[in-house]
Amino acid sequence: MDEKVKKVDIKSSRVIFDDFFKIVETYLSYERFDERMSPVVRRLSCERGDSVAAIVFNITSQKVLSVNQFKYPTLEKQPAWIDEVVAGNLEAGESSEVAIR
Repeated sequence: MDEKVKKVDIKSSRVIFDDFFKIVETYLSYERFDERMSPVVRRLSCERGDSVAAIVFNITSQKVLSVNQFKYPTLEKQPAWIDEVVAGNLEAGESSEVAIR
C-alpha cells in the first residue's frame, strides 16, 4: 500500500442537520491511486461525538451483564427492544472511566 498522503480537495461543506447528532454534507474530490483526481463526489458524515462501552462480567455468576433498550431504528426488522453492552456518550471533558460508571 502506498504510504504517500493522498490529496483531498474540499469544494464545499455545510451542516444540514444539527440536533441529537449532526450531519455534514461535503462535496470533494480526492487523489486516486493512479494519482489523478476523482470527479467531485458528495459525502455525508454523521457525527455524534465520542462514546464509551464496557463488557461487564460478574465473576460470581460467571455471566456477562447487558442492558435491554428500545431502539427505534430496529423496529421495522425486529422487536425494537435489543440487548446491548453497557455504553453511552461522553460529555465534554469526561473521561471514559467516569462515563462508564
